[in-house]
Amino acid sequence: MGGRRLFGLVVAALSVLPATVAAFPATPASAAVSSRITVSVPAALRTGVTAAVTGKLTPGRNRTVRLERLSGTRRYVLATARTGRDGRYTLKVRPSSSGDWTLRVSAPASGSYRAVTSARRTVRIWTATTATAAFSPAAGTVGKPVALTGRLTPQDSGRAVTAQRWNGRTWVTVARATSAAKGAYRIALPSPAAAGRTSWRVTVAATRHRGAWTGPVQILTTKPAPTTPDVPLNPTNPSPTTAPTPTAPPPTGPTAPPGPTAPTGPTAPIGPTAPTGPTNPTNPSTAVPTPPVTPTTPAPTTPAPTTPAAPFLVAANGPDLHTVEINAPHRTTKVATGEYVASTATGRVLYRDAGLHLTGAGLPPTLLATETATTCLMDETLETTGRYAAWMTGRPVRLNDGTRLCAAGTDVRLHDATTGTTTAITMPRGVPGSSSLDQRAAFTRDGAHLVVADTGHAVYVYTLATGRWTQPPRPGTGTVTIADVPAPAGYVAIDQQVTGCASGRWYLDAAGVAPAVCVASSVAGRRVSPDGTRTLWTATAGAETLVMVGDAAGVRDLGAVAAGTVPRFAGDGAVGWNGEITPLDGAAAWRLPAGWEMK
Repeated sequence: MGGRRLFGLVVAALSVLPATVAAFPATPASAAVSSRITVSVPAALRTGVTAAVTGKLTPGRNRTVRLERLSGTRRYVLATARTGRDGRYTLKVRPSSSGDWTLRVSAPASGSYRAVTSARRTVRIWTATTATAAFSPAAGTVGKPVALTGRLTPQDSGRAVTAQRWNGRTWVTVARATSAAKGAYRIALPSPAAAGRTSWRVTVAATRHRGAWTGPVQILTTKPAPTTPDVPLNPTNPSPTTAPTPTAPPPTGPTAPPGPTAPTGPTAPIGPTAPTGPTNPTNPSTAVPTPPVTPTTPAPTTPAPTTPAAPFLVAANGPDLHTVEINAPHRTTKVATGEYVASTATGRVLYRDAGLHLTGAGLPPTLLATETATTCLMDETLETTGRYAAWMTGRPVRLNDGTRLCAAGTDVRLHDATTGTTTAITMPRGVPGSSSLDQRAAFTRDGAHLVVADTGHAVYVYTLATGRWTQPPRPGTGTVTIADVPAPAGYVAIDQQVTGCASGRWYLDAAGVAPAVCVASSVAGRRVSPDGTRTLWTATAGAETLVMVGDAAGVRDLGAVAAGTVPRFAGDGAVGWNGEITPLDGAAAWRLPAGWEMK
């Protein structure tokens, strides 16, 4: 009896055992390991250029990962790689077409690891733009139409193309056009007003999937218009009865190359603070003795133009420069004919016309200097009251690509409109710059100093009252830009990015004694009114670009403008952009006549 019971227990146990053993294989599947994958993708990729997509798979030693592009319900594998010991990976991608791509990285199931995919990333794929450019006709003639023509690559229609001219200090947009079928464009330029050589370039604005493009400098040579008609032949003597007057050849002086472009400013103005640095120098510099000067005799002049009632602005109608009164009825007065260089609130205008001229505010058109085959002019500047004008002289040089530059010499010419004399100021030894691309000169806003920055980014200050050069201590060794903003008396404002000064704005002691002082803050890309009481900048709010003006009373929003628009002060009391003038006293906005351009 007991034996039967024991046998039954054994049989029962054996009958259960197979079911227990059969359950073991299912255990690993229920314990499959989950993974986590991160991905870092550039926000924009350029077609034809290899870029890296990186990330980490955890856990993920020596596992396969794939870069995938998603398009609707389809999935395309762009690249495959294996992770390293720490699970990190790098996938290389080289886009071949532009557009907006949706990308992700996936790791397939492997062994005990489950498949996993990263979050999706939308990436902008863009294509670089290039263009050809040529003058039509190849050489200009005074008073005759001329255009810049070419073709874009890629050959898109509807692209914004501009023609810019170098005015001696900066590039100025003169005309615009839109590309047509197969990327072709034609920009009609103003008919040349004078014979000579001028520098031009073409720019193409960027779009979401196309890059911007700035072309090389193009030199337009303009010939004088014929002044003597053909003389009929004598029937009995097949030779002209009167010899025609020969036409003077165009000047051979070069045109200076481009300078930098100011960035768009942030959303709130913060006025500069007076320097509070120590008075004991940490890096004093000795004033340079005054060099000998050479006075010259001014050229004969013609009667002065009438000075308009303030406030006013300067505008160009073709080659003619006019003052335009800002207040109604906006009377205009022709000041000169030539290429605008600078002007002041007092009515003085500095311009080029077969030489450098100064006129206005009771001063008849006065020839200050001319260019020759061996001498060129550069960095012309005008002091705020219009009493002093300054420029540098140099020698023309030609680069391998045919571009002409003006290599700076060691002299600065300073013209005093009150005495009618021009003085040659020799800069300190070793200071001259090697190219007009780098050297800069400007008067300070208080009109007391002439500031020069050389190619080594050293700053030199000439004090008009004492006739002495000084070299203020620099805050650093990087690129220096003379800031066109008011500074405390005895100081010069510059912009230089140096660690420890977040604003990049500095005040330098013009006497060259005290160390440089960092201004608490500044608004990058801002413009300051001529009297220094107002600040102008643009700010982005959502999809709109707004024009903002700040003064002691607060900040005002003047309205929305097209992105890329650069508003400017029109004198002290108005702001202009795209031909429209907005007075700041609440008067109605008004527009310049068609074809006129504010300077």
